[in-house]
Amino acid sequence: MGSIIENGRADRFIVRLCELIKRLAVDKLHIVGDLFDRGPRPDIILDRLMRHHHVDIQWGNHDVVWMGAAAGSPICVCTVLKTTLAYHNHAMLEDCYGINLRHLQRMAEQFYGNDDLTLWMPHTDAARGPYTEGMLHRCAVMHKAVTILMLKMECKVIDRNPDFKMQGRDFLRHIDWKKGTVTLNGQAYPLRDTSFPTVDPADPAALNDDERLVLRKLVESFRQSERLQQHVEFLYAKGSVYHIENGNLLYHGAVPMTRKGTFAVERFEGHAYSGRALMDYCDERARRGYFAPEGSADGRAEACEVLSRTDFDLLVNDNTAALLRQAAQDAETEQERAEVRELQRAYDQISKIPADEYAAFTKLTQQQRSWRSLL
Repeated sequence: MGSIIENGRADRFIVRLCELIKRLAVDKLHIVGDLFDRGPRPDIILDRLMRHHHVDIQWGNHDVVWMGAAAGSPICVCTVLKTTLAYHNHAMLEDCYGINLRHLQRMAEQFYGNDDLTLWMPHTDAARGPYTEGMLHRCAVMHKAVTILMLKMECKVIDRNPDFKMQGRDFLRHIDWKKGTVTLNGQAYPLRDTSFPTVDPADPAALNDDERLVLRKLVESFRQSERLQQHVEFLYAKGSVYHIENGNLLYHGAVPMTRKGTFAVERFEGHAYSGRALMDYCDERARRGYFAPEGSADGRAEACEVLSRTDFDLLVNDNTAALLRQAAQDAETEQERAEVRELQRAYDQISKIPADEYAAFTKLTQQQRSWRSLL
């Protein structure tokens, strides 16, 4: 020990000793979803996890969207960008994953550069500032442009996936352009922004030439990001929709249920699934799509659309009730208050599911081999 101190290596020795203790104390690490969009540097987290001696991951809805973007899904690319720009974290995309946003910024400035961008200003973190007006403007204008792209892509996803039962969520088609309102669930709400020069009221989902170019460049950039592809392949190698460990069922989000407390039946590609079979289908479909040969019938770009279904987006945990209360306090418009009420109704429905139903599901999963063991 004396020689270690004399040679000036005490600090490194202590660090390595702590790492050894941590490794011995944590035999296996379970990550229950959402490695992405929960901080400024998901790439650092994934790099460290890739060096961990024993880890498994249950995909979260944010992870799935990034997996879809890496596969080349336009809707997933737009969703990733919208979330990243909303929190002024696009520098991570450019610097860490090499995603080229130049074409998006050029197009955004061309069509939206002179708009009032107050609504599109990003959430900022004082610890990562300061932010100049130019920085905020560039982020806000791209945020608006990619949101319009995302809404157009949502229309196309809904059209080709009737099983998703999301008809009515193609919002661009439910806008009254003269009145400046959008209809949701039979109720008209005033638009907070009415400047959409790239939207054709006669065909709201149609892309103009600039948007097609930008989208193609963005998809190429995500597909060609070597580091992102490495991280996503790691998520597939170590991850799944669910995992069973010591009789415990680990999964992110919620299992679709009926009001009677039974597993809800969902239909995809002409087949009905519920409970574990539904989760196995989602897992298998994502793998089949991502690793499918280019141009195959499975369609790499559409691989993760199934997992993006709204049924899997509701997080049911100890913090949900508190989050809903906070959302109710923060809601400023009638539309936001209506959305909170809808979430509250969904949460109330799921939180009343009898505990024995979940116990039955866990017992069922223990009696069968998980999909991951078959890969």
